[in-house]
Amino acid sequence: MHVRPVARQFRCLSILRPQIINTTEKVAKRDIKGDERSKRPIKPHQKVWTTTIQALEHYKQLHGHLMIPQSFKIDNHVQSEWPKEMWNISLGRVVNKLRTEWKNNSLSEMQLQVLERLEFPFYGRTTIPWSTKLQALKTFKEHYGHVNIRLAFVVPSSAEDESKPWPKELHKLKLGKVVNSLRNQQDSLLKEQKKQLDSLGFIWSSWELAWKTKLIALEQYKILHGNLYVPRQFIVPKEEPWPESVWGLKLGLAVNNFRGRPDRLTLGQVKALAELDFPWDSSNVPFAIRIDAWKIYESIHDTNKIPPTFIVPSGPNWPEKYWGIPLGKLTQSILQKPERLTIEELLELYELGYFTPQ
Repeated sequence: MHVRPVARQFRCLSILRPQIINTTEKVAKRDIKGDERSKRPIKPHQKVWTTTIQALEHYKQLHGHLMIPQSFKIDNHVQSEWPKEMWNISLGRVVNKLRTEWKNNSLSEMQLQVLERLEFPFYGRTTIPWSTKLQALKTFKEHYGHVNIRLAFVVPSSAEDESKPWPKELHKLKLGKVVNSLRNQQDSLLKEQKKQLDSLGFIWSSWELAWKTKLIALEQYKILHGNLYVPRQFIVPKEEPWPESVWGLKLGLAVNNFRGRPDRLTLGQVKALAELDFPWDSSNVPFAIRIDAWKIYESIHDTNKIPPTFIVPSGPNWPEKYWGIPLGKLTQSILQKPERLTIEELLELYELGYFTPQ
């Protein structure tokens, strides 16, 4: 009588066994997954977000704000101030992407709270404080003696230019664009702000800026060469002792334009050029310079017969101050109109064999 129930129990166990084993395996797998989940590394997007926030916090600690230029990258110029895990991050692009995600409502509530806590500038660098702009202009003037700032100028970091230190909070500021923006916003600036800019010698007109730039270049050219016989093809080199604000200026072309259209100049500009002894006529070159250049030509070409179209070329054979002088035209004017010369000048030409009385 007792065998049947036992047999029935064994039969029940044999039927339930696969289910028991399956349930046990599921529980074991859940436990294993739980252990794996606890050991699993942070997901890539979570790690990127964490690193981004840490980088923003570090930038703010260094500069006091998060007005990060789009071009800013944690490269070898600034890496000494940054943790190694943040090296080579294009932080400016990251910031720009965050702004785009914010505009598209793609940021989570948690992300927004973190960024707001950092006082993240969601609207971009249009929120540059007036005090920051003024500090940058004052620093520029301390370094260069003026605020004639070219559009492409960006405040360098200490690593980029140790000779002219800038406050850390100004590093990478696109000061040239800030200045251009101030000119465009002239009507909306407060009276006190305009007064502060005027006290720095701020140039409001882009046309006036162009004139100032050319005048600075002419003054430097005269210091270097003693005259303003600027060759037509002369371009200001990008090196000292030339002021950085005039680097790359086509000064020869500017001089040619002054001569060709003097009616476009104001009385004050004409006066400024006159004070520099600006030669309005390119042929109005002093006799001494003509003779010296004539001698150099003879030593190079072994003849004193100069073609009427000859213009002094640039190169090692000629002093730079003579480059571009129309020497052929100048010597022809001497030979064709000797009556304009003094007795002393005629005697010098005769002794050199450059002139024979008819």
